[in-house]
Amino acid sequence: MGIKHVGRITAELLKAGRAADEPVAVVTSATTANQKVLETTLGKIEVDLKAAGMAPPAIICIGKSVLMRQALDWQSMVLGNAPRNTDPLGRGRPAEAS
Repeated sequence: MGIKHVGRITAELLKAGRAADEPVAVVTSATTANQKVLETTLGKIEVDLKAAGMAPPAIICIGKSVLMRQALDWQSMVLGNAPRNTDPLGRGRPAEAS
């Protein structure tokens, strides 16, 4: 339902004062080997979704929590890649530290 109405949802969020550069992630087939993740922004989500060819069902996450994927990208880690950023929220310490 989110992908189907993403244009209207985005327009309402922007109208309500959310920033166009706010991070957005769209996840399909979550936690499976077929998982796909699109990282974009509120201002570009509609165009980027069409370009990516993603289809429902999907989870759409909006806000700073999306940045945590830089430290918690399990698919990349399974392939042996290090996290892209261990402090994606800029707190001055690794994401796993409290």
